[in-house]
Amino acid sequence: METELDTFGLTIDDVPVWERARVDVWWGLLTELGYWGQAYTELDYSIGSYLKGGYHLFKSLGRRNPFFSSTPEFLCWGLPRRKRLPDGTWWDIYFDPIYQETQLDRIHVEEPYQNDHLKPARTKDLKYLDVIEYVGFAKRKLGIADPSLSSEERGKLGRIESTIQETFGVELDVTSIIRYHLEERRSTLSLYQRLLRRLDPDVAVITAGTTKETFIEVCKNNDVPVVELQLGMTHEYSLEYSYPGFRTKETAPDYYLTFGPHWNTVADYPIDHEKVIDVGYPFLERSVEKYEDVPRRNQVVFVSQGVIGERLSKVATEASERLGAEVNVVFKPHPGESDRWSEAYPWLLDSDVEVVTDDDQPLHRVFAESWAQVGSHSMALCEGIAFGLDTYLLQSPGIEWMSSFIERGEMVVVDGTEELVSNLKDRSSVPVRVDRYFSPDAIENISRVLKGIREGRI
Repeated sequence: METELDTFGLTIDDVPVWERARVDVWWGLLTELGYWGQAYTELDYSIGSYLKGGYHLFKSLGRRNPFFSSTPEFLCWGLPRRKRLPDGTWWDIYFDPIYQETQLDRIHVEEPYQNDHLKPARTKDLKYLDVIEYVGFAKRKLGIADPSLSSEERGKLGRIESTIQETFGVELDVTSIIRYHLEERRSTLSLYQRLLRRLDPDVAVITAGTTKETFIEVCKNNDVPVVELQLGMTHEYSLEYSYPGFRTKETAPDYYLTFGPHWNTVADYPIDHEKVIDVGYPFLERSVEKYEDVPRRNQVVFVSQGVIGERLSKVATEASERLGAEVNVVFKPHPGESDRWSEAYPWLLDSDVEVVTDDDQPLHRVFAESWAQVGSHSMALCEGIAFGLDTYLLQSPGIEWMSSFIERGEMVVVDGTEELVSNLKDRSSVPVRVDRYFSPDAIENISRVLKGIREGRI
């Protein structure tokens, strides 16, 4: 479709809009086709939620305001959806381990999550982007940022919508998706420009670049190199990162730092090949070290995702019955399922399956005491192999994301409970080269690469 309709050639207000809307169209299409259900807890967009957001905006105008910060070498933009660790604080697991062991001259910013921020945060020198987020939201609601589409542009968007309808049999409002991205850009571009001129960083370091195109655009206009840290799974089907052939992305980061050499070549990144650099995954590396003395149990953990949670939980229940009391079966809901698993999967309540949420104990601790894991296509399963787990994948939409692991025999695909139980009883496994997926000495690698980028040597 991208080839036939020349979607990457579509510009509105001189903006190549398809590269910004592509992922939302992809996920919208998968949802309409029924491949994805409710993945996680729905976000709250009520009036009360935004009033709460306004209150936090007022609070953030003081010491949490990045416009009042000193000039840093590195401007780091992390994830607002933090992880609470046993020390009781909320960590940005991609940045905080770096800050903990280096003397990086930086400020760290984050946008609100569900119109709030998770506290107490582990991150020091933390600033909030509430000013940009809520002023931009107000501009959009007041119509200040409304784009004007010509009849020709509407016609091109209509052809995309009709092609989707004819090909897949579903309706998808591509026009509204693209309008949103244009509105977001118009409402925040000048604010990001002011922030960047105020802070004047040497380098910007981000995660989740596919939600930060406007910020990346401003960085490029101000000659600030953008470095993105790998956040999760990348593969040839990742529309966030895979741009084969003629496809390109003007608002791609300048550098992409991956967990290990495997991830450097699994997608056609819209970045120069030599600027896709494997550095490792600091949080995972430290976690493996932390739990290395935890004794193994005869335990199998089912790693859930909301999109397959119902089926996976039923298989876990059936497998627990067939494996018997000598095998402990654990079901680990995704953090987005933790507050609804008992209502969504009530059969777990009447089973011998042990349900463990993040409030009970961290996933990595569960990995350390298990010998096998079962799931579909999550990044958590890749982390599980760092703990030496045998891995079994339940046949389901999305399993193609794990194709390279399957082809190497490092993960075994099963159709259902019968085949899974048979494999678990055989306990046959294939050795996995962990350093292929997670480079060692991650902190040292990241520190070296960031320094090299700042000094213009990389």
